[in-house]
Amino acid sequence: MATVHEARVRVQELIPRETALRGFLGMVKWTLAHIRQRSYGSMWSFDFGSASFDTVASYDTGTVDVTNGDTAITGNSTVWTSAMTGRKIRINNIVYTFTYVSGTSGTLDKSYVGDTDTAVNYIIYQDIYALDGDSANDVRTVERLWDETNEVSLSAQDTLRLKSLDNSTATSSVRTRYYSLEGRDSSNNPQLRVWPYPTDVARIRYFYTKRHTVPTAVGDTIDLPSYMDECFHQGVYSRALQVLRSGDWRDERNEFLRMLEDQWVNDQPLRDQIIRFHRMEVPPPAFWKGNNTSLLIQG
Repeated sequence: MATVHEARVRVQELIPRETALRGFLGMVKWTLAHIRQRSYGSMWSFDFGSASFDTVASYDTGTVDVTNGDTAITGNSTVWTSAMTGRKIRINNIVYTFTYVSGTSGTLDKSYVGDTDTAVNYIIYQDIYALDGDSANDVRTVERLWDETNEVSLSAQDTLRLKSLDNSTATSSVRTRYYSLEGRDSSNNPQLRVWPYPTDVARIRYFYTKRHTVPTAVGDTIDLPSYMDECFHQGVYSRALQVLRSGDWRDERNEFLRMLEDQWVNDQPLRDQIIRFHRMEVPPPAFWKGNNTSLLIQG
């Protein structure tokens, strides 16, 4: 993906040096709009992306001592860590949020409602995951989740249903089976809730449609894969000639539309394969193992 400045340098080479190329950012936006509009309400394959996260294994070693009305808990034969802060802890089928104090002590986010007791079984787990990293800002909608470790798809469920299941059912599993969207975290990253909460670590790949970005400065990156560069530059060039009232701009525009149509036709087999996967008709495409299909679409 090139920047607006790099595209300007490329197009400037195609027109007379003494010609001032004003309003170039508008030419870039015009070309991007035409490329997007070619899909006629459908999508290009590069409108889809994928990334992954690892689930956290649950922890239930030892037991806990609890006191009615208190938030402090004491572990017996536990080795709690600071990484467990913010995870959920289930004690006597009531769910709290855990905060680490030491390997054998922690606090709950609310007072313990059960009877005072010792050596009580418990489990610490994580069921909400933020889609952080470079992909988080790209996500428009999450289309599907695939458990790469267990080679199985996760089914989408209503958020309220998964919340009610978590609050009423002490269910864990080697692998998780369902997911729902869970708003955004404090860093504005999209979140997913999974259920049952996993007992083991698994690599979950999520597939999503991308949020389009529109460049607003010369240093911004153009939101297209590199194999679209030639077509894109032709579009900007034809628009520049039209603005400059050059006599052959229509011929260059027709060449841009021809190149665009060729790219669209070449893109369809891959796009259709991705859409079939999103509809859960087929497993994930073999090529889709990285974080971005646009690197692998065309050779």
